[in-house]
Amino acid sequence: MKRQFRFAALLLAALLAFSGCGKTTGPAPSQTPTEPAVQQPETPQQTPAEPSPLQPETTQEQPAKEPANAVIGFAEDILQSYPEFIEYAIDTGEFSCDVVFAADADLSNVAVLGLTYRDTDASGRILFDTEELYTESALSAGKALLLHLTFIGDIPNYGISYTDTDGSLRRFAIGESGFDGSLFLEEF
Repeated sequence: MKRQFRFAALLLAALLAFSGCGKTTGPAPSQTPTEPAVQQPETPQQTPAEPSPLQPETTQEQPAKEPANAVIGFAEDILQSYPEFIEYAIDTGEFSCDVVFAADADLSNVAVLGLTYRDTDASGRILFDTEELYTESALSAGKALLLHLTFIGDIPNYGISYTDTDGSLRRFAIGESGFDGSLFLEEF
């Protein structure tokens, strides 16, 4: 019985150890690399109504700014799209990966987060404790953040936070797909 338990524990440890970056080759030259992005629902544009000469003119509110579309991916797949980037090394060990983060709008208070699993809520959402590993006061649209880091296991251990164009704080875990090894952002 003890041997079976030891074997199962060793097998589980080996699986966890080998589930790190997992990205060993890029796409074939004839393939177009995918760019996983956080998609925002499109809202129809409304044109403001002309004020009637019979009605008193009212002040119109400014339309809300659209949230930024953020992109995350392996550097070998998408870095060529960003001639300007800021580079930061969290880990440069043997199993480290080069990861690119960028957005289509100017962001402020950008931070790279260290994530530690805390709990899972009733809806299955993972809750993390966070630690700021690197901060950048602003990241302009089209400029990327190149990170050197190592993924450990299946639960995200890195994240990104920033203040969006509408002034709201957004926090994302950097996840790796178990299907194709691509990266994605999951808001938490």
